[in-house]
Amino acid sequence: MYCIGMIEDDAAEASSVMLSLVYNAEQLDEESFKLYELEKKENFREELFGLLVKDVQENKVQCLIIDYKLDTLDEVLEGIEVVNYMHMVVPEFPVIILTDVPERSKENDKADPDKVYAKEIFMKPDDMGTKEMVYHIMRNIERYTKKRAELEIRRNQILDKVVEDPEYGDETYGELLEIEQELNKYVPIEMTGIDLAYDMKSMRKGLEMLREYKSLLE
Repeated sequence: MYCIGMIEDDAAEASSVMLSLVYNAEQLDEESFKLYELEKKENFREELFGLLVKDVQENKVQCLIIDYKLDTLDEVLEGIEVVNYMHMVVPEFPVIILTDVPERSKENDKADPDKVYAKEIFMKPDDMGTKEMVYHIMRNIERYTKKRAELEIRRNQILDKVVEDPEYGDETYGELLEIEQELNKYVPIEMTGIDLAYDMKSMRKGLEMLREYKSLLE
């Protein structure tokens, strides 16, 4: 079961979006959504961004749907700010933009044109355009979750080997580093430190870092 996070300041529109998704995706039901609370207050932006990162790290949400224009948060937060932040922190995480002006939204460099949808169409569950949009959303979620899982499994397999057998060579350490760097595109992770302190002549130090990291994962 997937969970889609929603950043929308209009409850009626949020309900319509969820209806279209449930109606057109058998993988979703009424429990498949997390609607983030929006409050016009100081430091709200930082609090929301921190919560989003935490939820992605803990795999609580596998996609975000964001209203491009958040009227009730005027001067506090705009939807595109969330898009830009997520693109910077976790670029491969699926972020969908709903907007009344899709063409203008697509002009933003951080907005993937294929993930910018018109509200007017999306809120009509029976519309063929909506069905196609939902299909692409689900495909993006499936690709994201599959790739993330593959990278996490591979990372843990290599981590177990190098921790249990220090004789594994430089190539194995380098492979672990490459996997972590790729995984960081799918989930914001605290790197083992080997990416910062990796030194061919300091295997012992690197191994200690890996052991500490492994203990955190258990």
